[in-house]
Amino acid sequence: MIRQNVRIEIDSADAKGEQLFAVVTVVAPEATDLADQPVLWFAWPGGGYNRHYFDLQLPGRNGFSEAEFHAKKG
Repeated sequence: MIRQNVRIEIDSADAKGEQLFAVVTVVAPEATDLADQPVLWFAWPGGGYNRHYFDLQLPGRNGFSEAEFHAKKG
């Protein structure tokens, strides 16, 4: 499984001198796992949740990441 954090700069006239950016986590199977079935699945948490809501990593525990689940299913 590949897990990569990507920082995206946001150019906005409304920023009032502040630097705006978003950080997203990309979770994907190894390139050879689903090479014949490219899929893009997008999840946007709301309210008080952050990007880790869909990719829960618990020390010593596996199977709690919704992002990994969907990546494995293609």
